[in-house]
Amino acid sequence: MKIALLLFAALVSAHAQTAIKAAVEIGGKDEVKLGTLTVNEKELNFEGAELMFQLPVDAVEDVQVAGFREKWMSVGIRPSSEFAKSYAFLLQADRTGGKNSPARLQFLLPPNADLKAGLAIARSFKDRVDAVIVARQTQEQAAKAQAEREKQERQVTEAAAKPSTISPAVPREEPRQAKPSKPKIRFAIEAYYLSKKPGGFVKSYGLAGELVFREDGIGFTFTDASKLDPERQRAADGGAIWIPASMASGTIHTQKALLGASPTMFWVGLTPKRGTPAYERLRPLLTEAGEVLFTIRHTGAQARVGDLLTKYNTNNFGGME
Repeated sequence: MKIALLLFAALVSAHAQTAIKAAVEIGGKDEVKLGTLTVNEKELNFEGAELMFQLPVDAVEDVQVAGFREKWMSVGIRPSSEFAKSYAFLLQADRTGGKNSPARLQFLLPPNADLKAGLAIARSFKDRVDAVIVARQTQEQAAKAQAEREKQERQVTEAAAKPSTISPAVPREEPRQAKPSKPKIRFAIEAYYLSKKPGGFVKSYGLAGELVFREDGIGFTFTDASKLDPERQRAADGGAIWIPASMASGTIHTQKALLGASPTMFWVGLTPKRGTPAYERLRPLLTEAGEVLFTIRHTGAQARVGDLLTKYNTNNFGGME
């Protein structure tokens, strides 16, 4: 592979923000295919003498970018996509993110490629993918909410259409008090729990789960809580973390020391107020700074998460939208 890249180095030329010479690793083999990579609003295109393909943005699960040539860009592929079926021989299993992680398409740059131009192109592609993912999640949540409303409306209509079976001579029971409605979910997103704040380069994505912002608090449910040590398992009763709104505050960490030269995620630290039941219950799960720390891979959601945290920090729960 290195010999092939050295032979190809003389041909390298990059067009800023649009095209660059690159190589694709063949899954499970010490082999690469060389060509020109371009991106546009809808897809990533790769064209070489031995390999050509178009990768639609909607077929991508995530994009990871690094500032070195051997691991310049790694793209997670949605297993249900047509690309995954047609180009399975290019994909490699992700052994770092858990059993549910998508297979990956690995790109690298030749030795004397324009690394800055390559990073600009990769980040541009990542931004488009993140925007598509956030839009897709929003649509899915809206569709679920609409389906639930339609179900409730059908139940009300069916109940009203049924004839009464109560005899007029039998006194009716006093109407029961309606059950309080469930607190509304304001936002939910895939996140990863970390037991401590990482250093300059992240070696672990943490344990997967779902972070949910509700009007009455913030919760996180582990996908597999058995991976926690026994003390943390006891603290995460039922495989979940819950901080009531009145006891919670939060911060988004964006320090360069954490994110590095090419950020692919952001950190959320939730801080239960000291002395509260939530703080005492969750203490084994907290970092040294007293936070429950999570990473979120989809940077396009940072503004939404930051807005919600501001409302929890100011106790402005009634102003949630």
